[in-house]
Amino acid sequence: MATLMSREAHSSLPTLVQTGEQTGQLPEFCARIAQLSLESAEMRMAVLAKILPVILYILLVIFLAFRIISFYAGYLGQINQLLQ
Repeated sequence: MATLMSREAHSSLPTLVQTGEQTGQLPEFCARIAQLSLESAEMRMAVLAKILPVILYILLVIFLAFRIISFYAGYLGQINQLLQ
């Protein structure tokens, strides 16, 4: 407990390990911690799997819009030079 990082200090994991040590059921508590960590990781991966394609699509649209605008800006610049 003395060497906990700030992220670990706000977690319930050290309390669960300490309770498991005090009750003599450390393997059972470690199994619970593993299950909680697995569920948390699965939820985060599910959220990431939903958000990441949308972010990549938006970045692709922005890139294509920039390329199209810069392409036509070059033509407009040439037309303006011809008209002057």
